[in-house]
Amino acid sequence: MKRISLSVLCIGIGISFSSQSNAESVKYQYRSSGKNAYINFYSYDESGCGYTGGYMQVSESMYRDNQNGRSNPVSMGYVSLYSDNWCNSSYRYGYGEINLSALNIPKSLSNATAHGAGSITWDECSWDETSSAYSCNNKSENITVDIEITAMDSMVTNRSTNSSVSSGPWGTSTYSSRSNGTYRDANATGSISGDAGTSIDVSTSSYSQIANWISGYMSIQKYKP
Repeated sequence: MKRISLSVLCIGIGISFSSQSNAESVKYQYRSSGKNAYINFYSYDESGCGYTGGYMQVSESMYRDNQNGRSNPVSMGYVSLYSDNWCNSSYRYGYGEINLSALNIPKSLSNATAHGAGSITWDECSWDETSSAYSCNNKSENITVDIEITAMDSMVTNRSTNSSVSSGPWGTSTYSSRSNGTYRDANATGSISGDAGTSIDVSTSSYSQIANWISGYMSIQKYKP
């Protein structure tokens, strides 16, 4: 079965520092943790004229650092959809965020449940014979999500550690990061439906996954007097 790296499931961190003449050293620590579920789906239309595909990700995460302390848990969802119709030379693609009314992912990663609603912004394009080019319009559609995901395989663990040291006339910088995550391949059922005709059965998913992670980052800047 196809695998995807846990790195796409983790929150990316980017920190920069400027030199401070009155400081001998600056230390920054950041840690994030959470659970998420991912669905990738693809299906052909019954008409034989095209296909519909996309992916959805839901997650619950939190972070803490040595400056702001610990955050509250944040639940969020994201969906990206696309379709192509060969019979009428048209296509569309859309994306949007889902406000989750319920998200449940147990520590065992045995299953995941996600319910919510949101809005997706579509770019709908069709071939214009007069201009010999595609003409596109934007449209917004309200959607609802009701998803059940069940783990099929045992847990797989991914761990990584990275560090680097650099120096210059100003002093020395030390960077280190560490991540630890587990995931289980899964099957999905449920639907994504909209008030403008969108209707997707996610049981056509080609790949689903349930995961959790912990990742940390530390930077120490030591300045010369």
